[in-house]
Amino acid sequence: MNSYCTSMNNLGLILTISIVIGIFIGIIRLMIQKTQEQFRYQLLAKLKESRGFTLIRLFEYLPFLVGLASVGISITLFVYLMQYTWIPENTGIKALLLFIELVIINAVGILSIMISKKTSTLPKSYAKAVKRPKLSIINGENVEETRVLVQSFDKIYDILDANLIHPFGKVKSVFAIPGGPYGHPYLWDSAFISGIWRVWDPKIAREILRVFLELQSEDGQCPQMVRFGKKPYYEITNPPLLTWALLEAADMDDDYELLEKLYPRLSRFHRFIYENRRKNGLFVWKHSYESGIDNSPRFTDRAEKIKYDIGHLWAIDYNTWMVLQNDCLAKLAEKLGFIEDQKHYIKRREELKHLINKYMWDDKTGMYYDYDYQKKELNKIPSIASIFPLFAQIPDEDQAAKLIQHIKDEFTFNTLIPFPTIARNYPDFMKDMWRGAVWINTAYVGIKGLQKYGENELAGELAFKLVNGIAQTYKNEGSIYEFYDPDGFTLEELTRKKGNLYKQLTLGGKPVKNFVGWTGLANTMLIEDVLGIHFYKNDLILEPHLPEILLEKKIAVELPYFDKIVYIHSKKSQKIEAEVTSFSDVKSVKASEIYEGMNHEVLVKKE
Repeated sequence: MNSYCTSMNNLGLILTISIVIGIFIGIIRLMIQKTQEQFRYQLLAKLKESRGFTLIRLFEYLPFLVGLASVGISITLFVYLMQYTWIPENTGIKALLLFIELVIINAVGILSIMISKKTSTLPKSYAKAVKRPKLSIINGENVEETRVLVQSFDKIYDILDANLIHPFGKVKSVFAIPGGPYGHPYLWDSAFISGIWRVWDPKIAREILRVFLELQSEDGQCPQMVRFGKKPYYEITNPPLLTWALLEAADMDDDYELLEKLYPRLSRFHRFIYENRRKNGLFVWKHSYESGIDNSPRFTDRAEKIKYDIGHLWAIDYNTWMVLQNDCLAKLAEKLGFIEDQKHYIKRREELKHLINKYMWDDKTGMYYDYDYQKKELNKIPSIASIFPLFAQIPDEDQAAKLIQHIKDEFTFNTLIPFPTIARNYPDFMKDMWRGAVWINTAYVGIKGLQKYGENELAGELAFKLVNGIAQTYKNEGSIYEFYDPDGFTLEELTRKKGNLYKQLTLGGKPVKNFVGWTGLANTMLIEDVLGIHFYKNDLILEPHLPEILLEKKIAVELPYFDKIVYIHSKKSQKIEAEVTSFSDVKSVKASEIYEGMNHEVLVKKE
């Protein structure tokens, strides 16, 4: 009797231990799953960038490995108990109890294996169907400086590739993250990231924007960001740049199939903004974060401890974006044959342009500003948004000339790295994020705005200053960053919302590194605005604007998606010879044409 009681007590202890082990393994698995949900994309990007595919796989299948380990532990324990348990051999319940013990522990492990197989979304290979663009610069002087340009160019595409994430959960298309601690796709970030991808692969450039339209709310709002494991963030949205970015990518390879499918959703998003963000005829931001320009002196103090009432501030950036969106929707409607829609959007575009010029232009200073419609006065802070209207072709020729003078001025926007987010000579300028640092997405808008008014030479010059600034900072600091010092090539004087302890703890006090992210637009600017290589409906257009450092160099740009290799050979005489061949036929040159650039005569040999 005592032997039987002892055996049953031991069995009870064994079962208790088994249950505890099972619960412990279950908790570990849930913790791993939660960690994956919160940090999987940041970790995947870092692992992919630095360690290769083996560690990516290890992280992705960690629940599977934990489950496998629990199975091994339970089998080992089972064998041990079979050999050493004090249960009498003739006890019929021995095998049953040990089987229950085995099931209790294994249930968690087996479930882990099953779940990990279903939730794992990484493909077996990250290889792209289309190879990345390549840049080569040889011969001439300043070898070190040109080498840094190539290294920076390659680094950007490395990080861009790492930050492309494959479909997961409710997201059915690939999407892009900015990088670093930013592990979710953001709307206006993705619109600019699309501008990097369209040179590599326009199809991916279009695909990464689908997520915001597929998760559109019933009233038409597109979320500011998509949060995995949580609902998309519908509290605010972001600058409405989806239609523009989709058109930019579609125009390159003449593929509008996806845009035709998304047109109803794009139109619905447009209506949402008109119904929810327009006050007294023009548009206001719901929150400074909705603008994307977080701590601008237009909206808050440096640390965001004091937030100004912007509910009655007609924002020059928002209204510029809405002119642009009306224009892009009109172009898309025309292409799809919706003529009445086209007329509607053109009418709204012209109405907005008229109101912006009436209320938001200051002829004395030659700039656009926000307008407080309650106080009936301009909020005269000369920010990067003041020159955005060039991008949407809002100013007339005289207004544009005044804005362009500000852009040329080294005391306002033509700094060492150009386009600071607040004019350099403004009394409250500081190198703290959106209060004076250079952000490449808004600088890119400045470059494109200049081109809309025929200032291609100036655009090329400033584009190279941006590209070179990113390359030199990469040389000095070792990465591609979120924002830059307009006066130098280091991070030393840059800060992030100084005084905001939460931001300092979560994001650090300096620009985020591995940010590609819109900073990767440096590659697009180098290819399109400096080297002058453009594609429109698969046709190649060449209009180089080379800086002195690239003269007397042999430059080769490989663009596999378009099946083109462009060779550019420049001379001090400003004569540029270019040869265009294809990957499929790098043979003889059949004809030649002359292209007149803004500052160069270009001899182009075509296949």
